[in-house]
Parts: sequence; C-alpha cells; structure tokens
Amino acid sequence: MKKNSKKIVFGLDLGGFRKCNSALAMAVRSEEGQITVTIFRSHPFSGARNSWETLPNEEVEFLTWLNQEDNSAALFVDCPIDLQTLLCQLDLRGPGKCVEELSFIWELTHRPIDKAFGGLAPIASNLGFLVARFLRVLKQSRTQGLVGEKVFETYPRAALEVFMNSRNPPAYKSGKAKERAKKRKKIQKTLKLHLDGNAVLSENRLDAVICALVGLCERENQLERKMRRKLTAIAGKIRRQRLERMKPPEGYVLPAGEINQKKIKVEFCKFSYDNFPNDKSNPNKKNKKQEGK
Repeated sequence: MKKNSKKIVFGLDLGGFRKCNSALAMAVRSEEGQITVTIFRSHPFSGARNSWETLPNEEVEFLTWLNQEDNSAALFVDCPIDLQTLLCQLDLRGPGKCVEELSFIWELTHRPIDKAFGGLAPIASNLGFLVARFLRVLKQSRTQGLVGEKVFETYPRAALEVFMNSRNPPAYKSGKAKERAKKRKKIQKTLKLHLDGNAVLSENRLDAVICALVGLCERENQLERKMRRKLTAIAGKIRRQRLERMKPPEGYVLPAGEINQKKIKVEFCKFSYDNFPNDKSNPNKKNKKQEGK
C-alpha cells in the first residue's frame, strides 16, 4: 500500500461567548490514509463569558501556535473571513468605487459566495458578531497572512452537498429537536462517523467535524465557476460583466469529492497542546519558562 504523509487539520464552528457553543475538532489522516477525528470538550474557543469580561487570550495563543514554522496543521472555520466589499461599504472614508460597482440589493449584505450557497449575511445577522470575534483574533495574533495558507473558510452545508452527493442534504438545523437529531444521525452514517454508544453529535460539533474533513479532501478547483453557475440558477440570466467581477473570497474552500473511508472513528478529549507532537510550539510551556526566569 502506498503511504501518504500524515496530515492534521482543525475544524472550528465558532459560536457566541454567552452560549459557549463553539466547537473544535481535529481530523488526522495517517500515513496509511486512515482518518480519525477528535472532538475537544474544552478548547481555546470554549467557555461562557459575559460582555464585560476581558477578551480571551487563549484564542490568540491558538492562532499564534498554528503560525509556528514547524507546525504543519491548518484550520478550517465556519465563519466569514474575507468580507470583500462589505466593509468598504460601511466605511464613509473608504473608496466609493466598491459601492459604484454593486448591481443588486443583496450585495449590500451578502458576498456572492453567500448568495450562491445560501449562507447567512456576514454583517447583517447574528453572524456579524462571530465575524468580528474571529477577525479580532487574526489581527491580534498577527496571522492575517495565514488566510489561504493555513487558515481557511468553509461552509458545512455546501460541503455536505459534495460529501453526500446531493443538492439537498438534510436540513439538520430546522425542525423539532427529534427531527434534527435524526437528520444529524443520517449525516453521521453517510460520512461513516463512528461514535461510542451510537451517540448523535450536536449541531455545532457536527459542523466542526465537517469543517475538519474538508481540510483532508482535495479542494474544488472550479469554485468560481460553480459559484457563478449557482447564482445564474437562482436569478436567471445575469449580464456577463456583472458575473465576471464576482469572485470567491480569499481562503474560501470546498471539497471536490466524497470522503473515501470505510470508517472514521470519533473520539472525545480535553484540548491540550501536550497532545500534539510539536512540543516546541506549546505556548503554555513558553509562558511557564518565562515565569520561572
């Protein structure tokens, strides 16, 4: 059997501070090609906080750790990162060209990729808080340059269309609780996710797992064409020059095909940098050394 290089990726479904519903998962592909998934019970993005607490440094430490030269891991996030023209529109001092190029009402609140795949409005919904949260982490850790290299945006629902080979994958975030659980269980079965006791993952943890699995797959290299095709299907005929200026955001990725695995074992544990092979990049150990000096 031909061996591949070992690969480690993280999937993050970012939630709010108050509800403490962020989920972080790690997917590892062994040299033999076998995939295992670990879901962290507590991690740098977890923990409930009220709005008057100081901003957590653990999130910044995680991105700083990811930025180490000898760290080959990558992060795939279910959260808009590159807002394209949206921020320019809100800045009164910004250039007016980005607004002059707009054609449709939805472009005031959505990026083309959001409209194509049915995503929420990055700045005109509750998602805006998560966008602000993650962009703050990128800037404070000075890791904006990692976007498109080691930090990527993805969308679980759009990824499921590929993984399940279906234009209409189960809508596991709508309906009554029992109905949603059945849909998530169906998705787990399709993705070959095996949990002890036949457990069903929560919505946030399932999203995090899907994000991580995207990181282990071949990436869709026709994303721009696919996005434009979906926009045309929604709106009918669109003038060519309007479509040509619509590009996917920087660092946005989707899988190119289904996951070829007979079984993916899913485990649970508490997040610790000591669990990773790269001991040099453990920020906790660095802090302890500095305290001892």
